[in-house]
Order: sequence, then structure tokens, then C-alpha cells
Amino acid sequence: MLAIYKINSEQSHASKLCTPRVSYPKMPTLALSPELQSKIVHSLSSSPTQTTTTLHALCLTSKSFYREAEPHLYASLSLTSPQQAYLACRTLAANKRLAKLVRAFWFNDETQNRNNGHGLPRRFWEGIRSALAGMKKLQRLCLFDTELSNAWILDPAGYTTISSNTSTIAFEPPFQLHEAKLHFTWDTHLVSFLSTQRALNTLQTFDIIEDAVPRLPLPEGSLPLLQRFDGTLMVAHNILALGCPLTNLQAAIEDGVHAPEYVLGFLRRLAGVGKTLKALSVLEMPEGLAGDAVDIIVSLCPNLMYIGLVPLPPVHRHTIYAPLTRLRNLHTAHFDLTTWTPHPEVRAQRAIACEVRTFCPGIANVVFWVGNTRTRWTWVVQQGRHHCYEHGEKREVGQWHSQMEVGQYPTFDHMWSLV
Repeated sequence: MLAIYKINSEQSHASKLCTPRVSYPKMPTLALSPELQSKIVHSLSSSPTQTTTTLHALCLTSKSFYREAEPHLYASLSLTSPQQAYLACRTLAANKRLAKLVRAFWFNDETQNRNNGHGLPRRFWEGIRSALAGMKKLQRLCLFDTELSNAWILDPAGYTTISSNTSTIAFEPPFQLHEAKLHFTWDTHLVSFLSTQRALNTLQTFDIIEDAVPRLPLPEGSLPLLQRFDGTLMVAHNILALGCPLTNLQAAIEDGVHAPEYVLGFLRRLAGVGKTLKALSVLEMPEGLAGDAVDIIVSLCPNLMYIGLVPLPPVHRHTIYAPLTRLRNLHTAHFDLTTWTPHPEVRAQRAIACEVRTFCPGIANVVFWVGNTRTRWTWVVQQGRHHCYEHGEKREVGQWHSQMEVGQYPTFDHMWSLV
């Protein structure tokens, strides 16, 4: 048996030696043109269904795709994990070339509910500050601080480069933002930063309202291009004092903090933006002020296309409807029905929507809020019959369509900003 195995092995080895080698021609590498690569990358980066994972995978396919996809990969950074954000900021702080690619930077700590109420350490915020110092082309910045106490990272005095053991060189923030959403306390740090942003178009701030102490004013001439603002009533009061060309405004009232006279005084200051303002949302408006408030708003802002969040009383609703008839461009209105007992059901809401449209024939969207439930009513024109004549007046022929959504919050509703 051993001899047979040796003979078979020798024959097998000999056959391998005698077998001629076959050389296969090399397959030519298909090189895509730079224009085609650019279109592929642009298509992936602009698609709402694609993620950064796809762009990352594309970077690994070839050097040419890496060069094309890298700017898109770093253009918009949306980070929700503190660890992930800290590592990303370390990379950007160490590589200024990559930091210059960032156009939008978003950090929102989604783990805050698992941190037992403890905020992030100072070292984390120092990391974000170091990364921001290199983002010379940054246009959109969103930072959400659960403790609202770290606006110091945006203060121009906070950006320093150590040039020696004894001195530091301070420099202005290297970017000019177009949009900023900053959940920090309104303090000297934040005011100092915003005073440097001459190109800012959209601003959202978040401040805890515990007292009626006026907030720090911005220097005269700040935010000359600001068009959209979302924040507390006191900060909005300071924004109006600047004379910004506001087109969209949302301000939150804190019940029990702001006296009725202060609220009505704030609304009277809308005269400065009456010609430009297209959308106004006032949150937590006391029902007792609704009639006077709407009358002031309509008289000062005749070009409004959106108004909210108006408390609608169960009776004498004409006190709200009558002023609205003067808004010729109004197409969307939000009403608060939370205080109604019982809460109006679908058929009752349809009837109220019809009431609103009777007074405001041009309105197309009526939204009712009952607590955290939002019901949108949209007037849809019937196909084939656009108009009819009723009592000699030309009327649109259509019907109401509704959509109910639970778990919603007026603070996070963005319809006012889309007008």
C-alpha cells in the first residue's frame, strides 16, 4: 500500500510538472471620468435616503472616489453620542484641512436621559470649542446643552492660541453663520458671540424663564440680516429692538412670569417689523389676552400669512375671527382648544374650521391643538369645479381633509418658519 501511495504521488507530481501553465490576459481596469464620479457622489450626498455610511464606503473604493467624496462626507456632521462627538472633534481639531470642509455641525445628546441628570464634563465642551476654531466655512451650527451653562465655548475670548508660556492670542470666531440653534442660557458669552455674526439669517435660542428680569441686550447694529427668530419673549423683545428685517417670528410666553401689560407691550413693538413680518407664533398666550392681542397683531402686521397659537374661546369666537378678516394674505392659522370642556371631536372641529373659512375665505390650513394632539385641516379644491357663486359671490368649491397627530409639541412645530 505504501508503494502504491508513493507511485501515485510521484505520478501526480509529475503531471503537475508536465501541465503547461495557462496565462490569462489581465482584465483592463475601468476608469470612470471625473465628471461621472462627481455626479455619482453628488447623487448619493443629496439623496435623503442615503447616509454617511454610504459615502464612507465609497471613499474606500478608490483614491479618486476618496478625493471626490471626502468633502461631502465632512460637509454636514450630525452627532448624537457624546463619545462619538468628542472623537470627531479631536480629529477635526488635529486636522485643520478636514475642519475647513465642515459646513454644518449638529450636536444633540440623545443619551441625556441615561446620564442620571449629570451634564457633560468641561473637557467635552473644550473639545467642541477646539474643533469649531478650525471650521472657517461653517454656516449652520446646532448645539444642545442640557445644562444650558456652556455658552462660554462660543465667546470670542474663549478662542485662544497659546503662543508662549506666558501669553495668549485671542481671535474672532473664524466663521460667519447663516443658521444657529443654540440651547444655552442667554448670558454675556452668548451675546458676545452673536454680536460677531453679521450674516446670521436664522436664530433659535432656548432660555429657562424663571423671572421677569430683562435679558442682556445685543449691541446696536447686531444681526443685520436676521429674518427668522425662535426663542423666549424677553429675548425676542431684544431682537425687535435691533430693527432686524424679521419675516418669521416665534416667541414663548411663560405664564405667571410675564404680566399682561408686558405681553401687550411686546406685541406693540411689532410695529417695527410690520411691513416684513409674514409669520407670527406666540406660544402660551393667556386666553384672556387673546382678543386684544390678535387686534394689535392684525393692526400692526397686515401682511401676515401665518398666525398662531391663538387661544380660541368656546363662546364669543367672533372676537377672534373679526380681526382676522383684515389679513388678506392669511392662509394658515393655529388655534389652541385645550381649555374646551369637553374637547371638540372631529365633527365639531370640522364645523369650527368652516367658521374660520367663512370669516377668512382665503385660508387653506387650520390647525387645532388640544394638549399634545395636533389636528391639521386642509382645504382641498375639488377637481373640475374650482368656483361657484353663492348669494352673488364667487366661492371656491372644495372640502376639508384632516390629519390627527399625537405626541406633538407646539414648541417644536416648524410650520411658522416655512412660510
